[in-house]
Amino acid sequence: MNIKQLINDFLAEDESNELSDFHIEYTAEIVEYAIDELSRAFERRTRNNGDEFVCLGDGRPDWMQELAHEVHGDMLPDDWKYELFERAVDGYNDESYESDVYNSRLLSWASSNLTRPAYVDEAVENYGYPNDHIKAIVMGQMAEMDDIYKRIEEWLEDGDNLSSDNESVELE
Repeated sequence: MNIKQLINDFLAEDESNELSDFHIEYTAEIVEYAIDELSRAFERRTRNNGDEFVCLGDGRPDWMQELAHEVHGDMLPDDWKYELFERAVDGYNDESYESDVYNSRLLSWASSNLTRPAYVDEAVENYGYPNDHIKAIVMGQMAEMDDIYKRIEEWLEDGDNLSSDNESVELE
């Protein structure tokens, strides 16, 4: 799906078609619509061993997978990254997201990838050590979510990322 299809879908839901007289290259409304579409694209699946995981569903537009790659950075596909990606998307429009509250999940997150302790170290360096290891891990998980949020924001700010043909769109 390119930006033209996103705009057409957006206008189809907006009965007033108030935007039809404007030339749109990039708008907050389109980003909000894209985030809503992305939020609906996440699925929870279960592996044969019973473990649940979050992923983007089948039939998603290419731009969603491209954004997932951007969010992962140098990391290979990672269950925790996808889960935090989903949380960041779900909290994107109101700029809120939360860390895990259960120690077992926090410890699982911290030990799931060798890059995760770096998030904890960064958070402690920026905000100070909270005199509690679990709180430090919470701070690290929030730092990773903040990193994901920033990657989403930067990616979406480049309006061309939502379009497969990088065209600006004239609405009729």
